[in-house]
Order: sequence, then C-alpha cells, then structure tokens
Amino acid sequence: MLLDIIPVQTENFTWNTTFNAAFNETEVLKLSPTSDQFLVQEYGGNEFLGRLYYQVGMPMNQLAARTYLRDSQGRIQVDNNGYVVATPPSDYK
Repeated sequence: MLLDIIPVQTENFTWNTTFNAAFNETEVLKLSPTSDQFLVQEYGGNEFLGRLYYQVGMPMNQLAARTYLRDSQGRIQVDNNGYVVATPPSDYK
C-alpha cells in the first residue's frame, strides 16, 4: 500500500507526505535432500555476532545471534586487537 498526500500547498511551499506499508509472508518448504537448514551469511564484527540462515518450516531470513563473552564480574571481554570476544557458536539464540 502506498499513500501519497499533500496536506499543505501554497504558492511558495508544498508539504508532501508519503506512507508505505507492506506485508510479506514466507515459508521455507525445502532446501536439499540432506539438510533442512542453509547458512546464508555469518557475521563476526563488533556490531553483530550472528548469522542469517534459512530453516525448513520457518519464514525466510532467520537471524540468530550470540552475545559478548563476559568475565565473572560481568565485564565484556576483548581480544588483543580490541575486538569483543563472542560466546561460543553453540550459544546462538
């Protein structure tokens, strides 16, 4: 749906507003004979520690993420280069 309106228009001024809304429902039906999950991309930067994947029976583009590794006092751990250290891959949620 797209709604484009001009609530105010004068000789020297025009105010144009556009509203856009969409809904898309997907489901992964089949990937391969040997797997029901496909890893699209794994991210390991400081901003996002996760992965994008397809899973049979689920909507497309599933995101799973890990968190930052913390010490016993709750402080986020960093490596020698200053990058945060992620929890193990088995901790994807």
